[in-house]
Amino acid sequence: MPGDEQLVRIDGRRLRITNLDKVLYPETGTTKGEVIDYYLRVAPMLIPHVVGRPVTRLRWPEGVDHEPFFAKDLERGAPSWVKRHPIPHSSGSKDYPLVSDVATLAYLAQVASLELHVPQWRFDAEGDPGRPDRMVLDLDPGPGVGLAECAQVARWAREILQDMGLDPLPVTSGSKGIHLYAALPGEQTSDDISLVAR
Repeated sequence: MPGDEQLVRIDGRRLRITNLDKVLYPETGTTKGEVIDYYLRVAPMLIPHVVGRPVTRLRWPEGVDHEPFFAKDLERGAPSWVKRHPIPHSSGSKDYPLVSDVATLAYLAQVASLELHVPQWRFDAEGDPGRPDRMVLDLDPGPGVGLAECAQVARWAREILQDMGLDPLPVTSGSKGIHLYAALPGEQTSDDISLVAR
């Protein structure tokens, strides 16, 4: 194979990987190979949260010191075994990847998908967007407001959500904010949940 291309087998799937020594995080020297390894190690914890959800990706093929781009549509060269599901858009239907196995996660790391974004709903048995099964409150600092104030608002919001019978959990969001996640029974519509979140 030309260059440093390798054909590997992950969970019975064949995957072509390239540029394992390419540095994606210059500040730490973290390479694409290390990112793939990390994705493989966290797969058992990550997959249950994303399975059945369309994945929008933020890709940095040249590394995080270059401009990223959002990818909704699965790349033409993606392996045929990567599950996908179309979602209509004004510009036409886009095939979103679905992550339900370790091999798909490795493929996403191979194409430098360093952020994976999923909605608060999963596709239902008919392939339509289902009702939300979680709510996320996104609390970010602003002018004159820091992480300490975000944490206080998160504590207040947690109390309110607990009074509603929910069990919210805090998650840090990048380097600056806090997300508060709460599991939902999947009975309300997205509009209903948006009203509660606002």
